Amino acid sequence: MDDIYLPKNRNSEIKIVILIHGGGWFEGDKVDMNGFKDFIQQNFSNMAVINMNYRLATNTINPHPMQVNDITVLVNQLKTKKKEYAIGEELSFIVVSARAHLSLLWSYAYDTKKQVNWVCRIVGPTNLIDENYSNTQNQDLKKMLGRF
Repeated sequence: MDDIYLPKNRNSEIKIVILIHGGGWFEGDKVDMNGFKDFIQQNFSNMAVINMNYRLATNTINPHPMQVNDITVLVNQLKTKKKEYAIGEELSFIVVSARAHLSLLWSYAYDTKKQVNWVCRIVGPTNLIDENYSNTQNQDLKKMLGRF
């Protein structure tokens, strides 16, 4: 379940920022992003904030395309409820860690309507074939990266 924070006196021009927690594709929770949510609400009162959770990968469940699909489901739900929520369609992301990787992927490869205005990634990987990843001693990470 995602948390939706809608500003007062909103209209169809209200922009949406989606917050997505990190956790290396297989851990974390949306509460990790509450500080960002509070900051946006206090300083940008004209933005709708969505604090998103997503399905976590496991040793038997691949992160891709499952987690990219979770973003698509959320975006489609926002579009369906656009009039009910009184929001626009322009999206932005603030994302951490592995989620930054998949948010960038979604923005460049899956945003067919060109709704994403910007992505603020915090320590997110952008090149998964970099030798720092391929030579990692973390066997869980190595196994996870082999699934992309």
